[in-house]
Amino acid sequence: MYDGKVEIAAMAPYNRSEYYRESLSELAEAVTERIDSCYYSGFTFMRALKLIIAQIAAKDWTDIDSKRVAMTVDILRRNLTSAVHMGCLSVTDTNEELRVLDNFNTQEGVPDFPVAVGESSISSNTTDFCDDDEEQRLQLEANVALGKVKQGLSVCGCKCSVCFWRCVMEKGHGDRHSCMGSHLCTENCSYCTREGDSLSLCGDLAGHEGNHNCKRKNHTCGQSCYLYETSSNCNEKCSLWPGQPGQHKCDSPQHMCNRKCSLPSCINPCAVAIESNHKAHQCNEKYCPTKCTINGCSSSFQSSTILEQGFIIKKPLQEVTI
Repeated sequence: MYDGKVEIAAMAPYNRSEYYRESLSELAEAVTERIDSCYYSGFTFMRALKLIIAQIAAKDWTDIDSKRVAMTVDILRRNLTSAVHMGCLSVTDTNEELRVLDNFNTQEGVPDFPVAVGESSISSNTTDFCDDDEEQRLQLEANVALGKVKQGLSVCGCKCSVCFWRCVMEKGHGDRHSCMGSHLCTENCSYCTREGDSLSLCGDLAGHEGNHNCKRKNHTCGQSCYLYETSSNCNEKCSLWPGQPGQHKCDSPQHMCNRKCSLPSCINPCAVAIESNHKAHQCNEKYCPTKCTINGCSSSFQSSTILEQGFIIKKPLQEVTI
């Protein structure tokens, strides 16, 4: 039970003044300084003590390590969902308000924080038997659960179906892409500001490129851009001065192809420039959007997808042997 780490300390009889004045302080010194801790908490000590008492009562003289490992794995497996979501075995109401950390970068840290906490909870409870088969099975189950959490925290990132902002919905959602905003630009008109007129809000869609135009005055040509019908990020209206010769062109620096991605089941538009001579239309998504075909698995197929010469090539990221 103590792995040979036992310290013997002489103590005065109970209920004598020496017991409280000297013996307890010597015992505390022996526990804190002369003996290395074998248990992480009182809970782990109590669990080991109950297991030993149960084996003695049953006159079971077999190795205790295998039963200790099985008990720990069983506890972790039953509390795996709580460990993944909350980072602890049980959720307790402490009636304390949540504190805001000023030195915590939420934009960068939030997607990885729950996954890191879940991994830390599993690894810290399996350090004593990291090479055991049961622990490896538990780790695989934890990786699947953590993968679902990480996938749920990943945002789509494709272009919004209405404006030019990025979609903030769950990755692989399958619905229309949406930035969840008003889709309207909230900046002041660049031309009104430059001319010193009363400021008006921009009349273009949110996230557009180039100058802000209120479109209430004849700041620009206003005719449709010659690439409007074939581009997915065209700002629609010509940004040249009225009456200027040549083709009508908006202020988007590079127009992207608006054809649908060549990958089957993908609804995203092509992210390749119109000027580029391309046969295969490829969106911004780097991984295959198709769900795994194994029964009971709802995860996305983890392979990088490359379109070359009109052919779809899938390259697995890694091979996992179970």
